[in-house]
Formats: sequence, C-alpha cells, structure tokens
Amino acid sequence: MKKLRVDLAAALLPAAAYILGAWELACLTAAAVLIHELGHYAALRLCGGELVSVRIGLTGVAMEYSGLGYGGEVITALSGPMAGVALAAAAAAFGRIFGVDAAYRLAGLSLIFSLFNLLPLFPLDGGRALFCALAFVFGLRAAEITRSSLTAALTAALIFFGIVLTRVSGNPTLLIAALWIAGANMPRRARQTGVARCV
Repeated sequence: MKKLRVDLAAALLPAAAYILGAWELACLTAAAVLIHELGHYAALRLCGGELVSVRIGLTGVAMEYSGLGYGGEVITALSGPMAGVALAAAAAAFGRIFGVDAAYRLAGLSLIFSLFNLLPLFPLDGGRALFCALAFVFGLRAAEITRSSLTAALTAALIFFGIVLTRVSGNPTLLIAALWIAGANMPRRARQTGVARCV
C-alpha cells in the first residue's frame, strides 16, 4: 500500500464519542467497519489486485486499488457486506450463548450496515457490483446510463422516506445517508471502479 490518509475530522471521532458518552457505539461501529474492509481486502488479494491507498474520513473508509477485471471488481465489492453478514451471525450466536447484550447490538449494527451497502446505488458496494456486471455484459456506456438513472431514482426515494421518517420518529439517519449518497454522486466526485467505499 502506497498511502494511508486519515482526515482530521475522523481522527477526532474517538474524542467526540467519549465526550458524548457514545463510546460503546463507536467501538461497535469501528468493529463492523474493520471486518467489512477486511472482507474487501481479502477478496482483493485473492483476485490478484493491488491496494493503492486507504482513506479514513468522517463519512467512511475508502480503499483504492488496481489490477482487477470486472469479475474481480464484483467479488471484491460484495465481499465487504458478506463479511459483515458473517460478523452479524457470529456476534448473534456469541450473544445467545454467553448472554452478552453488546454482541447483539454488534450483530444488528453489522447486519444493517451490510444490507445498506448492498443497495444498488453508487458509490455503495451493491452499486459498484451492479455497474461492473452491467459493463461486462452490456458495455461501459450502458452500465453508466443504468447506474446514473437507478442511483438518481433510488436516492430520491430514500430522501423522501428519510424526510418522512425524520418527521414521524425524529430519527434523521436515513435522510443523512441519502443526502450523503446524493453528494457522493456529484460530478466532481463521481468514480467508476477501483474504489471500495464503506459508509
């Protein structure tokens, strides 16, 4: 790996979590993200790819890599969420056997995190996998048109339901995630392949 970058805001997150009394949530989230990224990395190496850089930011972790074809891209993209699902199953089993409530919380967090990343929206893992599969079958241009149209439509739907959920329950999590996806698809930030991003 040639470069590791940690944004200042991300570096301050542990201190913020401690001050806000959310230390357990921060640790569980970090564990879920770590396993997710290790899933990407393991698949990347198995498929013969090379890790170029890792960026840890306020909105997530991004791994940039090279040396993969479309098939390897699909496998690498989906391996992160699959590792998260496996973590959820293992944590739930641990919680059931030993009666550890934190393990159940880790299981739920990792499962939701993994399922969200499987949505067919760019730059999520599901969106990248779909893009590479479509590019392989129908060509790059068709994949770009499908990705843009599907991402725009589903992001608009997520924003709408996020607003409704915020008004009904006061929980803005879905709305924030939808707005992040919308921002990530601005032309100045759009990317095609070679980046495994974990929100």
